[in-house]
Amino acid sequence: MLNIKMADIKKEPNMLKKIHCIVIFILFPCLLFSKPIDFEDLSKMKRLGDFSLSHNEKYIVYSLSEVLFDENRSNSDLYLLSLNNGNVTRLTETYKSESSPQWSDDDNYVYYLTEYDNKTQIFRINIISMNRERVTDFPLGVESFYLSKDGKSILLTSTIFVDCKGDIECSQNKFREEEKSRVKAQIVDKLLYRHWDKWYNGKYTHLFYYNIGTNNYYDLSPTDLEVPPFSLGGERDFDITSDGKEIAFVVNRDKNLSTSTNKDVVLTRANSQAQFTLTLNNKGYDGYPRYSPDGKYLAYRSQFTPNFESDRFRLILYDKFNNKLHDLTANFDNWVEEVVWSKDSKYIYFTVDEKGYTPLYRINISDFVKNGKINRKKIIDSHSIYNISVSEKNNIYFAASSLTRPADIYVYNGENIKKLTTYNDALLNELDLGDVENIQYEGVDRPIQAFIVKPPYFNNGTKYPFLYLIHGGPQSVWSDSWSYRWNAQLFASRGYVVMMPNPTGSVGFGQSFINDVSGNWGGRVYEELMKGVDFASSLTYVDSNKMGAAGASFGGYMINWIEGHTYRFKALVSHDGVFNIVSFMGSTEELWFPFWDFGGPYWEKRDIYEKWSPHNYVDNFATPCLVIHGGFDYRVDLSEGLQLFTALQQKEIPSKFLFFPDEGHWVLKHQNSKLWYNTILDWFDSYLK
Repeated sequence: MLNIKMADIKKEPNMLKKIHCIVIFILFPCLLFSKPIDFEDLSKMKRLGDFSLSHNEKYIVYSLSEVLFDENRSNSDLYLLSLNNGNVTRLTETYKSESSPQWSDDDNYVYYLTEYDNKTQIFRINIISMNRERVTDFPLGVESFYLSKDGKSILLTSTIFVDCKGDIECSQNKFREEEKSRVKAQIVDKLLYRHWDKWYNGKYTHLFYYNIGTNNYYDLSPTDLEVPPFSLGGERDFDITSDGKEIAFVVNRDKNLSTSTNKDVVLTRANSQAQFTLTLNNKGYDGYPRYSPDGKYLAYRSQFTPNFESDRFRLILYDKFNNKLHDLTANFDNWVEEVVWSKDSKYIYFTVDEKGYTPLYRINISDFVKNGKINRKKIIDSHSIYNISVSEKNNIYFAASSLTRPADIYVYNGENIKKLTTYNDALLNELDLGDVENIQYEGVDRPIQAFIVKPPYFNNGTKYPFLYLIHGGPQSVWSDSWSYRWNAQLFASRGYVVMMPNPTGSVGFGQSFINDVSGNWGGRVYEELMKGVDFASSLTYVDSNKMGAAGASFGGYMINWIEGHTYRFKALVSHDGVFNIVSFMGSTEELWFPFWDFGGPYWEKRDIYEKWSPHNYVDNFATPCLVIHGGFDYRVDLSEGLQLFTALQQKEIPSKFLFFPDEGHWVLKHQNSKLWYNTILDWFDSYLK
């Protein structure tokens, strides 16, 4: 079994700077050589978007965004990387962002999305002449697309009014009327009426088939359903066979979408009303369909437990010729994420969440078809691997990052891994980023994994203040990957030892580890987190008298729970956290989540809702707390943050409320992000330094 550790991703270029310092033997020049990271450095970093490998393996085209801080936005352009000589050519340089690059079948054109006449359309650019032209003129604009392998058709998504029944002109007229109307009221008569940060208001995403030759658009499912349904990860929930004749897409037909995770994979023909629901017998999630290049198979991800969004994601193979479904990961205990076929259809490559990393596996489909044996190998053992492409020669191209490095593009040739992009190297060489340790500590009855990020210029003989970051979910994970929203290096740069634990509920440690958090929010997890604090306190370089903790979403809930159950921290930060679980159930949108984790609605399971609700422990509150919430947060409604802040103020506990009226569950706007970081760090500095 190949087991590549990819040390070049994790330690470059920080290790090079440390070697430089050792060679010159004097500390002072090291301090001149680099500096701690700050928010301005984070904003200067170029951020990798999608990338696409040419069929002939000569080029990679990728989108790269730059922060335009004064304009409070990012702008992305397309770049062409020659795999022969490493030269990079900038393909676009406009005020409008270009994204989602895809190669034509002859490798002469790159198709992409950009804005035209106030609507996003598909364009293409000739990589030889550099001439570009608009491909679509879809009246409603294009949100995402996928070019067929034969280059004759495009699958695209767009938002339509559901009562127009696929009539594009009808939807266009309704959009115009909506823009002109001064009445912005909403009338709803069913759930789900809002989701994450938007109201549906009679509008859904629909999937269209576009014939490039005839310039005709065809709604593949002209119904009152969202096709494909909302996906938090933004994955492409549709595909088309290499010959362009068969299409797979995802839909949820259940009546109450707020309580259902029952997505199905549907097969259809282009320009046809006939549809076949492949996954009708499974009442859990089915999605992410991917056809094999030879058209014989369809792979997709599946969850077998209805209405449990954190059930194990399995890899299913549909043998079209024999009309059989096969679970390729029946004895595999972690979540399958990205799925990619080899060009010869002999292998499926897939990433998984595994102990804080995202390694790449491969299954030999040829062996499975011949003898029924599942030959699974781990190809690359790493952290945040994503956006996999496999060439004709089975070279593997991918993006990856770590806690010490933002995302770059890499290639693995079967023996070695090589970094292909350099756009952030110069900036990273100016920074002294904190060392990262992957540690384990003893939990209640099993080991708990965590990452520790040390401050720059770390001295083992110094005692540093401590920040405890608690992830959301709760079925989520802190991974060895770069983040622009919760950047551990930025917290560490202010002189803190940062610890990021993965307690019960975290993804990548087996499904039973995930399941054990349901119905037990403030129990085992809290105990494991406190065991982590014990571990940190035992470290010679941690000042146990200067400890702070922060978290968002479920992490915010846990901060609120900590507020009522311990006085070990000098300061807390609760971002978009659940304060009153009863009111949370009545105001959130994805009702399947509280129904599963608490066993049903609060009027049926009041005891468990009340048991784990932080608002019932306000009498114990005493720790200074910064409360943060977004006005467009429909996952954890704004009222949760307001209730928490009111309780803190009424008890005269030092507290502040940072409100973002233009943000949802995450802080995404760049100027807001700067305020977010500065407010949190200043808050901790005032109590821990």
